[in-house]
Amino acid sequence: MQISDELNTIVAYAREEAMRTGSYDISPDHLCLAILRHSNNMACHILSSLGADLQDMKHLVEGGIMLERSIPYLQEDRVTLGYESNATLTEAFTQAARFKSDTVRSEHLLLALSKTDNTYCRAIMESYGIDFDIIDRHIPRKPKPEVKASSLRILGTISIKAPDIYS
Repeated sequence: MQISDELNTIVAYAREEAMRTGSYDISPDHLCLAILRHSNNMACHILSSLGADLQDMKHLVEGGIMLERSIPYLQEDRVTLGYESNATLTEAFTQAARFKSDTVRSEHLLLALSKTDNTYCRAIMESYGIDFDIIDRHIPRKPKPEVKASSLRILGTISIKAPDIYS
């Protein structure tokens, strides 16, 4: 399974968000801020369509995790994914597999974030009435493959005549 370019960008933004908010550990809330910062993704489209105010979400998450000082760029290599973020990203892979997707995208990460306990992101989504099941229903499904008419014609020409045992 591959990670989409979009999700790679979101993870890079999450590192920057962690540094900006003063954390050496990238948390699920930083992943949420990164989704909101990227903004041109399915996760933001889903949140908006469900009535979430993305700017309000950003400010509320920031307010919950902002520390007094940011991390200097010289220490960027010390900022790493925390245990909870690793678990959240692993869950995003699980969600992509559940959708039979060969690529992990922002909507899979949003599903994973909606299942992550003790985060501002999840609490804020829930305050908007948004949870895993609601997000899940709003993720576009791949249409089921249709049988082509040419295949039906081929199948229609094949006929097996049962032996006439009563003659």
